[in-house]
Amino acid sequence: MSRNLKNRELLRGIRVEQALACCGSCWDSSTPTGGEYETSEVVDELDDFLSHDWATGRWSKYLTLCLHYNGVAASWMSALSVLICGILVHLWELNEEELQGPCTHEWVAGGDSVTFHVGYAPWFTAFGGIVFIVVFTLWQHIRRLLGRKPRFVFVDKYCIHQTDEVLKMEGVLSLAGFLQKTNRLVILWSARYFTRLWCAYEVAGWVYLDRDVRETVDLLPVEVAAGVFFMTISTCVVVAIGDFWCQGNYTESDGIVSRVSFALVYAASAFWIVRLYHWMEILPEQLDNFSIEDSQCACCTMGHVHPDKPGKKIPCDRDLVVATLMHWEGEMPQHDMSQDMITSFVSKAGDAKQTALKEFNEFMQTTVRSAFISNPLRVRYRYAITIHLCMLFYFCAFAATLRGHWLPKLRILTLLASEILFVAPVYLKINIELLFWLAQRPIGNIVVKQILGVVCVTLVLQLVAIPHIWLVNYMLDWENPTLQIVVMLIEGFTCMKLYTFDNPNDVGVSREEENFTEPVADQTMSANMSTVRSLRSAHTRRLATQPLS
Repeated sequence: MSRNLKNRELLRGIRVEQALACCGSCWDSSTPTGGEYETSEVVDELDDFLSHDWATGRWSKYLTLCLHYNGVAASWMSALSVLICGILVHLWELNEEELQGPCTHEWVAGGDSVTFHVGYAPWFTAFGGIVFIVVFTLWQHIRRLLGRKPRFVFVDKYCIHQTDEVLKMEGVLSLAGFLQKTNRLVILWSARYFTRLWCAYEVAGWVYLDRDVRETVDLLPVEVAAGVFFMTISTCVVVAIGDFWCQGNYTESDGIVSRVSFALVYAASAFWIVRLYHWMEILPEQLDNFSIEDSQCACCTMGHVHPDKPGKKIPCDRDLVVATLMHWEGEMPQHDMSQDMITSFVSKAGDAKQTALKEFNEFMQTTVRSAFISNPLRVRYRYAITIHLCMLFYFCAFAATLRGHWLPKLRILTLLASEILFVAPVYLKINIELLFWLAQRPIGNIVVKQILGVVCVTLVLQLVAIPHIWLVNYMLDWENPTLQIVVMLIEGFTCMKLYTFDNPNDVGVSREEENFTEPVADQTMSANMSTVRSLRSAHTRRLATQPLS
């Protein structure tokens, strides 16, 4: 396997919309259905290399890719659509009957009262949720209709021929060349990822090419996307149904029911958050004990016999990887050998083979470990805003029908804005911290922790909500807005301390090396990379700089 692509026709990619087509049907199985290779296109470079294992479920990968490629657009488009509706409603003067109807309520701020009409709120929330789902799933197709430049990604089943044995071998042997011609490595990470031979090779190959992992790798835990999508849609549904239910007859008991329903959505997140923490606990152990000899690959699982053609032998992928490692170290003089020649060479390599395996294992246990060990204690801020889009939709409906003096209107609107931008993300952070704390406790298996998480989150959020609601009412009762301004500043400062804004390339669950890894993780990684570079022979460095033929 070479980092030099001798044939430009081998470098192929598919558009992101193809990877997401038919609800991600291409992720169903690694078995080709025919014609996949023909749908890929010859490219000069790849935007992303999608690294994954085929045992992870189709829907998990699909939602992860939708969140990664479409999530920001879905949030902006849904918010913009509802905002436009709010402007139109505001310009459309409500008649006297609507202003005095049962859906009109009064809110007092600083001694002055303002009125607002709640009849539009459920419609705004439902409409915003529908727009979010449409853009979340179809944004890449919309980009194509708008004439935007397509993004090309590498998916093994499409970009390496699956039926022509000659083309398949050429593609497999050129995998390192594909990595060299790729801008970013996108990892669809699950608990079994680093137990797979090809997954480990792709990550090691990326680091070995001197790529800055923190700048060029998107580590996407597949559990995060499912949780974000579930919470976003669930909160919209809960708020819309609650608003429909309470229209014209809002009572204090309805407010309690609404808060409990919202808390139950948070509580349901306990199932995926606790499992995610369990996965992240496995990762350091996997890398500490990594062994290429023990890593899994499909060919060995099937006993090197073709599943659809009994009696037909299939080559061992492990020999290809070992041959690659030896080639990188200059121990394999010819890199364009046939599969049989590679198998024969590896079987007779002896000490050179054992040295290559030992160095690769150490490379995974040190350099790759330092680059990928992460602490899942911080969720990205934009994901927190996405989860609470329902509040933004409600805010637009509220602002569109708000009538009264400008000062109390301004105080109420700024209060609601701070709830969306600061308070809701802090609530989510409390939820995450509580569940991670619970996951660390030795109190039974993961199922017990998930059930306890549901109960604890529901109770704690109610305990937090009650004093917060009292504080909001107390602030609005004051004629002087000084207290409100001070509280908003405290909320904003707290939110900024809890979330990270410094790295736009943070993954779905952000890294926090200072808490989880050794204090000298960066120095260790630099030292390991220097060691790796010193191991390269002049022959290997020459291959890395050769142009395409």
